[in-house]
Amino acid sequence: MGGIVALITCEDCGKEYSDKAAACINCGCPNPLFEKVSISPVLHEQPATKKKSGFMFYLKLFVVLCIGATIIELTSSNDKVPITTNKKVTHFSHPLVESGVGENGISDGLKENPIAINQLVNVIRTYGYKCDSISGAYEMVFSRGFKVNCNHNTYMYLVEDKGGTFVATLR
Repeated sequence: MGGIVALITCEDCGKEYSDKAAACINCGCPNPLFEKVSISPVLHEQPATKKKSGFMFYLKLFVVLCIGATIIELTSSNDKVPITTNKKVTHFSHPLVESGVGENGISDGLKENPIAINQLVNVIRTYGYKCDSISGAYEMVFSRGFKVNCNHNTYMYLVEDKGGTFVATLR
């Protein structure tokens, strides 16, 4: 950094200025002794490249971890007991289902998962409605939920999923 600074006289205006300056400070005449220092553009881009490559590494790592987590979730969800399957239940009975309810009175998904019938009745009762027995229960087609007929078809309820919470309403 240091070094000795010598003053030189400008050839055009006659004023003195530093020999390290690129031009005269008075008239702007170029310094014939000035050595231009060229800086390689690669030197300036290298730190940015390292920074950029570090970012790309973490971005790629994040993507790989997300894909891995998705694969694990998908494979572990196959181990869970499905609510509905393709097998048909020939005879169905449940303590809350009224006697005489035909094969079409309860949807196949509920026949294959009878605990869901108890859960439907509990949701209906939680909202203060009366449901001592089920006359029919059907899965909804266009929304996630069930139509439930209770007490010899006296009451009809909709039990719908509203953002992860099941809500019972009287129809």
